[in-house]
Amino acid sequence: MRRLLTPGVVIALRLYDHCRINIELDVLSREYSEKTVVEYWPIENRKAWNFEESVDFPFERIKTPEFLLKVNWSLDEYLKYLYTWSSTQNYISKTGKDPIKVIYNRFRKLWKNENEKKEIIWKLVMKVGRV
Repeated sequence: MRRLLTPGVVIALRLYDHCRINIELDVLSREYSEKTVVEYWPIENRKAWNFEESVDFPFERIKTPEFLLKVNWSLDEYLKYLYTWSSTQNYISKTGKDPIKVIYNRFRKLWKNENEKKEIIWKLVMKVGRV
């Protein structure tokens, strides 16, 4: 890759980590991601789980500030986000079943008021460096 890049140019790789809502919902979200649909994630997504160790970055690292992505969503909006996951879509395509319907009642119970907007936070994880 170095031969394609101009010396001194800055290169950045970024992704967002699991979101955070609250302890109980975080546990259920991780269970969904890491158990219910785990085998339906593309290999590229699996590399992201161990981003620091599994993604080679042979450049002089540049320290970056912490970046957070924040939204306020209802339960319906959050579940629509889960439907955007490739693992959810792959699960539906391969099994003909909807994995979110299986856990919906658990999410609803923990969310309490499904119309309530909850703050959802993703930490952006980055590797930034100079060629």
